[in-house]
Amino acid sequence: MKRGLGHLSRCLSLALALPPDIELLFVIKTDSLEHVQSFVNQQKTSDIAFVFKDASTFGVDIEFGYLASLNKDKSFFILDTYDAVPSYQKELKRQGIRWLQFDSHAKIDLYADMVLHGSPGASFELYKPLMKSEQQKLLLGTKYAILASVFREKHSKAIPREKVKTVFICFGGGDDKGATFKIMNAIKEIALLNSLSIQVFINERNPFYTDIIDLASSYDDFVLNINKTNIAEAMLEADLAFIAPGTLSYEAACLGLPMLLVSIASNQLVNAKGWEAKGCAEYLGSIESIKLENINASLENINENNKLTKMSINCLNLVDGEGALRASQLIDNFFNTL
Repeated sequence: MKRGLGHLSRCLSLALALPPDIELLFVIKTDSLEHVQSFVNQQKTSDIAFVFKDASTFGVDIEFGYLASLNKDKSFFILDTYDAVPSYQKELKRQGIRWLQFDSHAKIDLYADMVLHGSPGASFELYKPLMKSEQQKLLLGTKYAILASVFREKHSKAIPREKVKTVFICFGGGDDKGATFKIMNAIKEIALLNSLSIQVFINERNPFYTDIIDLASSYDDFVLNINKTNIAEAMLEADLAFIAPGTLSYEAACLGLPMLLVSIASNQLVNAKGWEAKGCAEYLGSIESIKLENINASLENINENNKLTKMSINCLNLVDGEGALRASQLIDNFFNTL
């Protein structure tokens, strides 16, 4: 599986926050049909219809035709796809489609009726040059971070961290480009982490699955959680996270979990710099450039001057888990004008 489930997860969370009288249809293009269907089946989605398309055969031209067939009076689309380049968007406009578009790069012209980017680094100044109409609605910043309801429910239970006792490691459910194994290998003998509980979350589709199993078996501090879904509970109990600045970073912030971030995709840089600027995280760099000395320096920095606690408080203040509800209200308001 080339990509993780973060995009699908946030779309489901947003859909489940919409008013119950709105008819919902999910069209999912994937290169891992069985894995995605398994994930969907674990969610509370009885009121949502799903259509699954094979990414290898469902090309853009076919996709346009299919979307056009769905575009009826009072239809509104939510797009979360890397295919939505300007030419793609212009074709949607030509077909009269109205839509909200998730964005994460802030690098291309945007034609959607609504644009959502919940990053701490997303700002009006960043997006204004990319917009094509004054009528477009921007949903920017962490107040619109889209999270599953379990994180909103647990937000009030989170308390500021004071000392690192438990470390959380997870880089999503797709191809993490070796990030989990590389971080485990880098920190296995760091003195500051000795005798701590290091909770590692992976699924069996991880390309480095065997290497991770072998490494964990040689060090008692590593606790492997394979195919587990109790991410929220694990984050709530942890004191520091090694994660990528994608969907997991919003979830961690909502539960007050300070972060050491390693990017595994270019579209994560806005997030990484945003979390660091807001005092919620330290950015260690991309997975290709990560160095042991950077990890050591960040760990030493976090252990000084109550920085861990300050980072935790910043996280809790920045993300409250209400983003899906806020966005759904604005979508419903727009939907009612169609």
